[in-house]
Amino acid sequence: YELSLQLYGSYADAQFCIGHFDEVGQVTAVIIKHAKTLWDGLNAYSTLIKALGSQNKLRAAIEITCNILGELGEHIPSVLPDQNATREDLMRSIRLFVMMTDDQFLSLNNISDDKKTMSMKFLSHLAVYCFMAKINYV
Repeated sequence: YELSLQLYGSYADAQFCIGHFDEVGQVTAVIIKHAKTLWDGLNAYSTLIKALGSQNKLRAAIEITCNILGELGEHIPSVLPDQNATREDLMRSIRLFVMMTDDQFLSLNNISDDKKTMSMKFLSHLAVYCFMAKINYV
C-alpha cells in the first residue's frame, strides 16, 4: 500500500512537471479514492491543487484547498475579518520580529505538529490562488 502511494504520487508529480494535467487529475483521483485516510491522500490533493492552479482553474483549486483545510481542522471563514483588526495583528507580529536579535529569531521552535505543518502547506496554496484570482480573502 505504502509503495503504491509513493509510486502513484511520484507519477502524478512527474505528470504535473511536464504539464500533463489531465493525467494528473486521473492519477490523483485514483490515489484519493484508494487512500485509507485523509493523511494518505494529502500529497495527491496538493499535486491536484497545483495542477488546477496551473490551468487557471483557480476557483476549483481554492475550493479544494478550503475543504482540505477544514478537514485538517482549520476553519476558513466565509466572511472577511475586519481589515483594521487584521492589520493590527500583522503589525504586532512585525514589531515582535523586528525587536528580536538574529539569534533569538533563529532559536524559535519549528512547528512540531505535523497537522499544522501540512495546514501551512495548504494555506500557502490558498494564498497564492486567492492572489491570482484577485480574491480579497487571505
